[in-house]
Amino acid sequence: MIAPGILSVETRTADGKAGVIVGSRSALAVDAGIDASEGARVAAAARAAGRSADLLLFTHGHGDHVLGGSALPDAVVFAHADAERHIRAQIPTWASAASVTPAELTSRLALPVVTFTGELAFDLGGRHVRVLQTPGHAPGAVCVFVPEDGVLFGGDTVVTGIPPVFRDGDSRTLEHTLRELAGLGAAVLVPGHGAVVIGADRVREAMLWAADYLARVRERVSAALGQSDAETIVRTAAPYEALIGDRLPSDRHRMVWRHEQTVRYMIAELGAP
Repeated sequence: MIAPGILSVETRTADGKAGVIVGSRSALAVDAGIDASEGARVAAAARAAGRSADLLLFTHGHGDHVLGGSALPDAVVFAHADAERHIRAQIPTWASAASVTPAELTSRLALPVVTFTGELAFDLGGRHVRVLQTPGHAPGAVCVFVPEDGVLFGGDTVVTGIPPVFRDGDSRTLEHTLRELAGLGAAVLVPGHGAVVIGADRVREAMLWAADYLARVRERVSAALGQSDAETIVRTAAPYEALIGDRLPSDRHRMVWRHEQTVRYMIAELGAP
């Protein structure tokens, strides 16, 4: 429990986090994990806090946050309009991985029925929620802020257990978003992946570290472009030890591979030699 009526729910993928925010009238689930078993844990967390999760918001369209929504069939599902399109675009890939037809998978999914652009607000009854546009990680990415409690659910815009990811987004946009969020004044951060961070100074530092990491990777890749091929840049210009060091454990979640993928995405973004 983060605060009375605000819960973090563990999911399997790289120390993943979903969440539940409970008011006197409604309960909002924030993401649902990668499959029905994870979604069921989200639903159970809401019930344990005194309400069924009648609202479900996807912070973005990646499968490890969306596919568990099938366990909350009675929830009204919300997503940014761009995230809803991203979810639908991935259905053939997800269906192939599950060895089912796209139509069969679609019938199982909790697809967004309410989409929005701009910010969104919920009054859950004695508890207000702001849904913030936080671009850069993936199409339609958002974060969820509970201002009365100072709690921010970061989705994959803000992660603490893996390097920031922008494969489906843009690194400069994500860096800018992280710097803006650092000024929000959140006192508790529930990241999409990694440990919960408590304390306004620590939350701010976590966001700024991620923003600075993206800037450092970009700087090193930019300096090496045109002088080395892509794999040489990955191995020598932007090594894990120099850019992450002991900030993240190299032996967990394929961390070195994740960093190297970040470098490859940055090379592609800036223009491969």
